[in-house]
Amino acid sequence: MIVDYIIWSRDEKPGKKLSRASIKVHLAAILRFFQINNDDFNLTTRNFRIHMPSDESIKDDRPYTTEEIGQVLKECDLRSKAIILLLCSSGMRKGALHLLRINHLVEMNNQHHTFKTRVYAGTHDEYFTFCTPECYNAIQDYLNYRKRCGEKLESKSPLIREQFNVDDHIRIQYPRFVSEKGMEHIIDNALKRSGVRKPREVHLSHGFRKFFITQCESSPMKSLHVSMLAGHDTGLKKSLS
Repeated sequence: MIVDYIIWSRDEKPGKKLSRASIKVHLAAILRFFQINNDDFNLTTRNFRIHMPSDESIKDDRPYTTEEIGQVLKECDLRSKAIILLLCSSGMRKGALHLLRINHLVEMNNQHHTFKTRVYAGTHDEYFTFCTPECYNAIQDYLNYRKRCGEKLESKSPLIREQFNVDDHIRIQYPRFVSEKGMEHIIDNALKRSGVRKPREVHLSHGFRKFFITQCESSPMKSLHVSMLAGHDTGLKKSLS
């Protein structure tokens, strides 16, 4: 009901659609009502940020288009392809990528090839999301390549490891995590090679996350489920996981 109210205020209110600041004032009063009546969900304004209108004081950026993502993938190696597809098919933030271990991805037991991914696993912010079959295949191709090169994949091995020399058999056996800065560098290089890097139009990595959210919101999926898969605190994530 709160989400519906925000969307109505943002897009449909007769006479004058409310700004982000006005909606936040109204929302604060509603959340205060919940708090003084023993709110079991511990709701805050963070739970509803995804549904707020953009801040009028800043220029909106846009998500990458399907064509732009396809153009980037053409220029990717196995590792960067897995990274790009994880970002745009799971909606996770760039800052979560470098923390992923192999055992954070659970293969789903059905006819659809996909992973259920534990994002920020083992932390207070943990939530789960999924990926597309295309992303699933890209991850499998990347992990199989590492196995062919002689790496023994362990459950706690990094999902995305630092690059290695295929002739350096010792280093292959000791995979190191890519740093968050290193992950940003990989994404930036893929965008530059493809000619898709557009810093004044699309945010470097958040453009992929916005693509995911936009695609979900244009589907029949409920807003609550979009928020959950995007990692927003809905108060229901843990109970449903």
